[in-house]
Amino acid sequence: MFKFLRSIFSKGESIPKSTSEHLVLDSSKVSDMCFGNFGVRPVLADASYACPTKKWVGKFFVWYRWCCARVGVVWKGCYDCDDFARLAAAFAQISHYLSDCEDKPQGLAFGEFWYDSELGPHAVNIILIEDSEAIWYEPQTGKELNLTDEEKESCCHIRF
Repeated sequence: MFKFLRSIFSKGESIPKSTSEHLVLDSSKVSDMCFGNFGVRPVLADASYACPTKKWVGKFFVWYRWCCARVGVVWKGCYDCDDFARLAAAFAQISHYLSDCEDKPQGLAFGEFWYDSELGPHAVNIILIEDSEAIWYEPQTGKELNLTDEEKESCCHIRF
């Protein structure tokens, strides 16, 4: 499957590669951080997670939006937030998988964050970056978000 995806996305924007210079968190640390900050235990499938740099996140969203446009996946009001958040997290994992780092952690600290926005239930991407800080991105636009404390506290689901 990854050979197929690599061939599709080999022309145009290059896949942003993660580096070996990242903070690595074990799953218990990620779980404790999420529970301590948001009161939710995340769904975790890996033993360790690489925390990307903020610079990598910016490059990733340029690549991700290019990939989506290339295959005709654009937000039209009917392909909603949880689908985009899941898709962005999957593409981030593909980028991590295709990176040539030795001893890379199993997963990338890039996941889904579901919460109550002022417009109703919403899903975005949560990324734990190199200094263990959580940042959020709107996967439909690729823009960084500043969630309010109330929005963070309304979280009902996190998956890495």
